[in-house]
Amino acid sequence: MSAQAPAGQAVVPESGAAGSPESENIAKVLLMGRMAAGKTSMRSIIFANYLARDAYKITFTVDVNKQRVRFLGNLVLHFGIAVVKTASWSSTSNRKETTSSRTSASSFSSSDVTSKEFHVDLEHYMNCLNALSDLSQNAKIFVLIHKMDLIREDMRDDMFNEKMTRIMEATSNNFKDKTQCFRTSIWDETLYKAWSTIVSILLPNINQLKLSLQRFCSTIHANEVVLFEKSTFLMISHFDAANHEDDHRFEKISNIIKQFKLSCIKTNYQF
Repeated sequence: MSAQAPAGQAVVPESGAAGSPESENIAKVLLMGRMAAGKTSMRSIIFANYLARDAYKITFTVDVNKQRVRFLGNLVLHFGIAVVKTASWSSTSNRKETTSSRTSASSFSSSDVTSKEFHVDLEHYMNCLNALSDLSQNAKIFVLIHKMDLIREDMRDDMFNEKMTRIMEATSNNFKDKTQCFRTSIWDETLYKAWSTIVSILLPNINQLKLSLQRFCSTIHANEVVLFEKSTFLMISHFDAANHEDDHRFEKISNIIKQFKLSCIKTNYQF
């Protein structure tokens, strides 16, 4: 899928990006998966001002789509979305996907949990790992098992664990320690939980942020301090001095505030 970001989204053009290269930290991210796996929908919901119910308006990505998104001031996420062909890869697609893999700092594989050909998805996943092994051995791997809302709620844990086990078995040894799996859906907070974790891993100064939050929390004698990114409302880091029962509170807050912000935008109210 491909889409233009609405007004107000911090998108940096492919050429002539704002800010000097010296002042920017560029994290290169490659998101791969079959057509209609939900790759561009999740990116548009998190990094552009799209509601989940508007996902049907986004057209499918049919080849390779690139975009830069400014995040936390001087961090630029350079997104590349590539469609993995369901049949044999054409030489043109191979060249483009290989070029993307060469400079990828992080690689995402998006898999539709309802796919009837999961073994084919695994084959494409292993091909991606082979390319990364040759061209970008230090890349981090994130596997998003998407559209979990289509699975009956009492079956989701078993389904996710089964898919994750098969994915980790298919992951080559040199990437096993760098691979994480997430269950996601555009209709609940799981999408925010996954991307909050992913972005915090990509941040170069995350340890310094955690230390600063700890000091701030201690100074003001708070029970908990949480840092959200102002555009996406992803939870970047937190420090808590007390136990909390709800382990999903951050993602719920992210989702609620983001929905409120988008409602304000649609009604022309200042957020």
